[in-house]
Formats: sequence, structure tokens, C-alpha cells
Amino acid sequence: ARSKIDFPSMTGSSPKPLECLQIAEGNEPWQPISLFAVDLGEANSSNVTIDVRIEAVERLPQEAVTCQFRHDAFDLKIVHELEGIRYRLLRSRLLRDIVPERCTFSVKRNHVVVTLAKRATETGRGTGHLPWTALCAEDSKSRNPPLEGCWTGKT
Repeated sequence: ARSKIDFPSMTGSSPKPLECLQIAEGNEPWQPISLFAVDLGEANSSNVTIDVRIEAVERLPQEAVTCQFRHDAFDLKIVHELEGIRYRLLRSRLLRDIVPERCTFSVKRNHVVVTLAKRATETGRGTGHLPWTALCAEDSKSRNPPLEGCWTGKT
């Protein structure tokens, strides 16, 4: 036997936006990126690489992914319109100075790769790059530590 189903009256109601499809707006807070891979490179390599995994980032408009560089910091921002989330990876007090003009970022499938160009330094054996033992220094006084005490990878 069939039963009759009563539907509520639809007069006077307007469509409501779906909560899951909200677009990230300028006033939404940034979601900090806390999980990423860092390759500090060899002792005398010229770059440090940071790999950030974000699903479907390659489908975003080019202007949705930006990265600003300073001699002691970088600020990666991703406005993910598909997820409605604004991601941010801000790192200041880098262990050593970088060359902002030579730093880059590239968008790949499901991740963004940030490449930091190490500043060349007179090492006593000519110009080269000092080793990085961490991405960031614990405080401003421990930035740019001297070569003594650093493992250089050379014998």
C-alpha cells in the first residue's frame, strides 16, 4: 500500500548556499601549513627546498598561489577556492640569509615547491655556501652561525 507524503510548502522560501561550497574570502583566517618536507641540501649546495602538499593546487588560478621572499623569511599563501580554505606557510628567522631575487616557487600536481637561494659567503676556501642544519633559527641571535662548529661535509 502506498502512503501519501506531505511536503512542506515551498512558497516564500529562497535558495540557501551550501556550506561546503563557500569561497575563501579575504576576511577568512589563514590555515597554517604545519606539515611540509624540507631538503636542506648538501653542505655546500646553493638551495634549500621546501615541498608543501596541497590537494588539487594545480587546478587553482595562477594568482591563487603567491610567495614573498625577504633575506631572512618567506611567506607562501594559497587561496584554495575549491576547498574554501586559505593556507599559509610563513617562516621567519631563517637559519641563514637567502637571496630573495633568486628564490622561486612552482606549482606541481598536488604540491608547491619553494626553492630558497642560499646567500654565497666567503668560507676561507673561496666563495661558497655554508651548511644549513635547520630551516629556522631558534632566535634572532642564533641566525647566521659562524662556520666553526658546523659540519661542512669536507675532510
